[in-house]
Amino acid sequence: MRLTWCSRRLLLGGFQFSCRTLSQAARAEPAPPAGQAGPWHLYTAVCLQRLPVVAPPLSDTERRFAALLRQLEFERSLKSSHEIRHEMDIATAEALRASEGDDPDLAEAASLQTAADFEDACAEELAGFEPAPTITEADRAGDQRSLQRRLSSRLVLVVQQRLGAGTSWMLPQGRHQDGATLRQTAEQTLQAMVGPNVNAQFLGNAPWGFYKYKYPKPLQQESGAVGGKVFFYKAVLRGGSVEPVADRVADHRWLTAAELGGQLRSRYRRAVHRLLIDHD
Repeated sequence: MRLTWCSRRLLLGGFQFSCRTLSQAARAEPAPPAGQAGPWHLYTAVCLQRLPVVAPPLSDTERRFAALLRQLEFERSLKSSHEIRHEMDIATAEALRASEGDDPDLAEAASLQTAADFEDACAEELAGFEPAPTITEADRAGDQRSLQRRLSSRLVLVVQQRLGAGTSWMLPQGRHQDGATLRQTAEQTLQAMVGPNVNAQFLGNAPWGFYKYKYPKPLQQESGAVGGKVFFYKAVLRGGSVEPVADRVADHRWLTAAELGGQLRSRYRRAVHRLLIDHD
């Protein structure tokens, strides 16, 4: 049955899939021309993300909305214990003036720290507070191999993967092996590319995206396949270390969604960007 084309997303097993993406993946390929190989090789690629370490700055819309929420809370809330204490301090001070200091109990109460004194002490402490910088040495050096950069953004791992005699920048990618699920292939691929010490949490058993490409004619004849179909999985870095395997990966980068444009091929980049709708 042919899947319909729509922009609405389906919720399947707690994860979202675009109808358009599923249609592209499931559509039957036309019969190959005479002399051209028919099958396609299947691959999995992993979109490994490092989540933000610090909260990103609020946008203008977010700041105005936060101010509105604070105003509504102030208008609808009851008095806090600090506000009640401040009113009691004022009443105690007025009673002490009225008694001309003859009431020892009032004099003792007035000698304690008042709510106004507490506010002054807090303001003084806040004035001396200096937040830690969010611009790191890696930011200043422009080191895109470091995870200690762009702390308020999500970063995506891209590798310069060795392909025959050449290399190409892409997400860590490996060919599907018989007997393994696509999810298992994705997990094995990630470890094969960046080492066994990486601790990644995969988000679901089904792919999040799809991409296909054709091999050059000589490779089609040699491999007996038209090209490759790549199924993208998403994963979140939870710890461990990323140590690219030298005979498979020539280089690697941790990039923001905006920086991917200068590293990936245009058509491949568009497929990857569809995975990153929640990125800055």
